[in-house]
Amino acid sequence: MWLRLFVFLYRRGRPREGWLILGLVLWAVTIAPSAARDIGWVPGLGRLIPVAMAATLLGLALARSPFGGRLSALLSAILGAEFVVAFIARVVPPWGLLLREAGYAFRWLSALAQGEIGRVPFLPVAEAWWARAWDFGIRFSVWIEGVRRGGAQQDNLLFLVFSGWLVWGVGAWAGWWVFRRRQALVAMLPAGVLLAVNVFFAGTGEGWAIAFVAALLMLLVGLHYRVLEERWAQQSVDYSEEIRVGVYAAGLAISVIILVLMPVVPTVTSRRLADAFWELVSSPWREVERSAERMFPELERPAASPLRVGLGGSPDRMPRVHLLGGSPELSRRQALRVRLSEPPPQYGGQKFYYRAITYAEYSGRGWSNPPDLEQRMLPPGEPWDVSVEAPVGRRRIFQSVELLQAPGSVLYTVGEPIAPDVPYRARLRAPGALVSILAEGRRPRRYSVISAVPAVSEAQLRAAGRDYPPAIREIYLALPEIPPRVITKTMEIVAGIDNPYDQAVAIERFLRQFEYTLDLDEPPPGRDAVDYFLFDLQKGYCDYYASAMVVMARLVGIPARLAVGYASGFYDELAGEFTVTEAEAHSWPELYFPPYGWIPFEPTAARSTVERVG
Repeated sequence: MWLRLFVFLYRRGRPREGWLILGLVLWAVTIAPSAARDIGWVPGLGRLIPVAMAATLLGLALARSPFGGRLSALLSAILGAEFVVAFIARVVPPWGLLLREAGYAFRWLSALAQGEIGRVPFLPVAEAWWARAWDFGIRFSVWIEGVRRGGAQQDNLLFLVFSGWLVWGVGAWAGWWVFRRRQALVAMLPAGVLLAVNVFFAGTGEGWAIAFVAALLMLLVGLHYRVLEERWAQQSVDYSEEIRVGVYAAGLAISVIILVLMPVVPTVTSRRLADAFWELVSSPWREVERSAERMFPELERPAASPLRVGLGGSPDRMPRVHLLGGSPELSRRQALRVRLSEPPPQYGGQKFYYRAITYAEYSGRGWSNPPDLEQRMLPPGEPWDVSVEAPVGRRRIFQSVELLQAPGSVLYTVGEPIAPDVPYRARLRAPGALVSILAEGRRPRRYSVISAVPAVSEAQLRAAGRDYPPAIREIYLALPEIPPRVITKTMEIVAGIDNPYDQAVAIERFLRQFEYTLDLDEPPPGRDAVDYFLFDLQKGYCDYYASAMVVMARLVGIPARLAVGYASGFYDELAGEFTVTEAEAHSWPELYFPPYGWIPFEPTAARSTVERVG
C-alpha cells in the first residue's frame, strides 16, 4: 500500500522536464541566499534558503496551472507575503499549541453533544496569533517612523522579512520562466543580479558566483536538450535516449572548461568605457545607497569588550564585584546604546533597566544558577515560551540595542523579553523561568527585541495575594542557613504588615537608608554577605542592597530573585537614544506577584525607586 502510494505521488509530482532540471533550478536559486548567509549581513539568513525553494516549487505549480502570467504573479505575491511573514517573522502560532487545541476541539464537540458547554476551541491560538501579529506591527511601525524621520532603527527581523520577500520573488520568477517558458537565462537573471549585489558589496563570495555559473550552464544545456526532445517527439523523429547522457557529459565538460578559464584568463576592459559607465550610474547608485543606509543603518559587525569581566555566577562572589574601587574609566566606557518605542523620562516616560541574567541560588557569599539549565535554540522572532506572549498586567515595548563593549554573548533586554530579531538560545532554570537569552553564533552588534514590561499599580500589587505556583515556591523561597539576627531584623521591619507588597516596600525603605559606596572590601571568609552588610558595613553597592532584599523577601515568604544588567543610562536628545556606560552596571531584586509575574524593586540608595504605572 505504502509503495503504491509512493509510486503514485512520484509519478504525479514528477516534473515533465525531469528531476535533474528541477534540481538545477533549486540549486541556482538557493545560491544567492546561501552566499548571503555566509557573508552574514544579519544573523538568521539561512532561513532564506527554504523560502527560495518553496517559491520555486510554487512557480513550478503555477506554470503547470491554467492561470495566466498576471494572475500567477498576483497569487505568488499574496502567498509569498503570507509565507515569509509566517515563516520568518514567526507570526503563526506554535504547532504544539495548534495540536493541543485540535485535540481539545474533539473533546469539546463530544461534551457539547452531551449538553456541556466549555471554552470555545482555538481561542488560545487566536490570542497567540494576535499577540505575534501585534508585535510584528510594533516593529514595522517603529521602523516606518524611523525611515520617515530620516534614519530607521536597525531591525534585523525586518531585514530578514524584506530579504525573504525578495528571495521569494526570485524563486517564483525562476520556477515560472523555466517550467512555463523554458527560458533559463531570463529565469535566472534576477537570481544572478541578487548574487552579484551580495558579492559586490561584501567583497567576498566569488566561489558562490562560480557555483552559480556552473548551475546556469548545466541548466541551459539540460533545458535545451529537453526542448529538442519534445520537438523530436512532435515530429516523430526516431532518436536514442542514450544521447541524453552524451549531451549532459558534453555540457558538463564545457562548463568545467569555462569555470577553469574564468579565474586565469586576463580581464580586458576599457578604462574610458568603465569611467563613462560609472559617470552615468554613480548619481542614482548613491541615492540607492543612501536609501539603504536610511532603512537599515548598520548591518552586523562583531562586538567585543576590553573588560575581562562576565556576569558573575560564582557562589563565592557577588556578580558585580569588579565594580569595587570605582575606576573613573568605567564612566567613559560605553556598553550599550538603546532606543525605545516610548518617550524618555523627561517627556513622561519611565526609566527601565536592561536585564542580562537572573540568579536564584544564594550561597551566603554570592549567587549562581544550577549547572543543568534547559537550553532552547530558537530562530529570530520565535518567542521562547507561549506564556510570555499574552502576560497579565504588562505592556509591550520595542527596543533597539547596539552592543558596544558589553561583555559576553548575552542579549540585554528591558523587562521580560518575548523574542529578539536574531537567532538565540534561551536558558531556563525551570519551565517559564528564564535565566537569560544569548546570541546563537556570531554575536550581533545591533539587535531589536519586543519585551513585556510591568504595567500595574500599587493597588493591583497589594491585591495580588500569596497564591504562588509550587515551582515558584520551590525555587525562589530557598535559602541556606541564615544568621539569626538577619531573621530577627527582617521580622522587626515587617511587624504588623500582612500584605506582601507593603512588606516588600518596608524592606526596600529600610535598606535605602544605608550609604552607597564602592570603596569597600569583600566580606571576611566564612561571613554571610547579607549579615555583614546589614550589621557591620551598613554601606555598600548594588549587589549588597539587592541580595539583602532578596534574602529578606524570601524570609517573609515572598518569592524573589536577583537580576543583573545595566541601569537606564543617560538620554541623548540629539540622537534620541540612551547611552549606557560600564559605570551603569547594576543589580536589583525582582519579586513575584501573581498573576503579574516578576516586579522590580530598587533598594539601592544611589538609585531612584521604581515608578508604578497601572
